[in-house]
Amino acid sequence: RLETLFAWVVDRMSTLHPPGGGGAGAESIDDVRDRNRALENENTYLSGLAQQLQDELNRLKHMKETIGISAQDVLNANITGYQAGMSSNLLTLDKGSSDGLRRGMVVLSRLSPLGRVEAVGWKTCTVRLMTDPRVKVQASIIRRSRDGSTMLLVPNCLVSGIGEGQLDCDTVKAIDVALVPDKGDLVLLMDREWPARVHSTVVGEVTSVGRRESQFGRYDIHITPRVSINSITSVMVLLNE
Repeated sequence: RLETLFAWVVDRMSTLHPPGGGGAGAESIDDVRDRNRALENENTYLSGLAQQLQDELNRLKHMKETIGISAQDVLNANITGYQAGMSSNLLTLDKGSSDGLRRGMVVLSRLSPLGRVEAVGWKTCTVRLMTDPRVKVQASIIRRSRDGSTMLLVPNCLVSGIGEGQLDCDTVKAIDVALVPDKGDLVLLMDREWPARVHSTVVGEVTSVGRRESQFGRYDIHITPRVSINSITSVMVLLNE
């Protein structure tokens, strides 16, 4: 458990003290300097590890409080491959069926859904990202004010992957909305084909809005995912839906 590992790191750090000198078997000055340097390096490493563990514990606590998912519900996996072209957006992870993964499981990062497990091997799996051109999800668009209040702008729209790590929505009609979505508005996942536990999680942020050239009565809403795949090295797979 992370709590146990964190406690061990803190305890280990408390035992790191420079060796004493004096006596017939006293070490040379160079030996003492070398040992002190080694202890300082270990202390630096352990301090960094302790901070990483504390950050992970805080993140898991926030995740449970926000969307009701605990550490037992997810499996951490490292990203070993990433394909982000116009035709497909895929991740390769270092976890597979031997770790309990199945096709269709949701992959998350920073409380944001990234995609779903597409194919599972014994020790690896492939994830089709929401930005993949084959993926379409039902979503809503909201606006958060500075005072913390939330305004629902679009209760239901279809968000599509367009490749190269981006999303788009072109189903919103001008006559159906009182307020036009704008840059900075948030896009929430509201798809019944996805587990209820990830409903209302933030998929991305509106980056531009314009009228469609072919259908001027509709908006063309460009969306950037909340989490950039290029900024992360690991993800969480939702085991218990």
